[in-house]
Amino acid sequence: MLVTRVLAVAALAVTNVLAIANIDQTVSDIQEITHKTRVVKRAIENFNGGIPSALRVANAIYSAHAAAEMTRKHIGSSDPFSDEDGDKTMDAYNEFYPVLLATLQAGQEKAPEVRRSGFAYLTQGMVSNLYNEKTRVEEAMHSQLSSNHSRMLEPTMHQVDIEFKKTLDSYQG
Repeated sequence: MLVTRVLAVAALAVTNVLAIANIDQTVSDIQEITHKTRVVKRAIENFNGGIPSALRVANAIYSAHAAAEMTRKHIGSSDPFSDEDGDKTMDAYNEFYPVLLATLQAGQEKAPEVRRSGFAYLTQGMVSNLYNEKTRVEEAMHSQLSSNHSRMLEPTMHQVDIEFKKTLDSYQG
């Protein structure tokens, strides 16, 4: 009987540690995407039409995409988030969201210069891939968040979709 209780307490402790690790990993991942997105914004703002600056933009977008992919994988392997974990995820996403919008808007502003320099097709493809990964991350988040948290995220996710589409359109013609 004592052994059963000890094992039950140990199992509960391990479960709690794993849940903490899951949410800590998710928050850390979203913070990493936020950082990588800031790097993309700086690279876009510093784009001057030359190959070296185009490579910096491409590398920054690739790094942000890789961070988003890793986030999606971590979220997908997590247990569903408790309400408290959902709150922490929302806080991290709410820090990320304005950075992403500002980066997309910077991309729209630089689009004419990118088109003139001949890098529009490549940039549009990379942004499109990033948009697709963003959608997959959101799907993973929805699968782990409560319906209430998911509902609260919908307006911001919709606004991000609009900005992504504007950005993609700005690299055409």
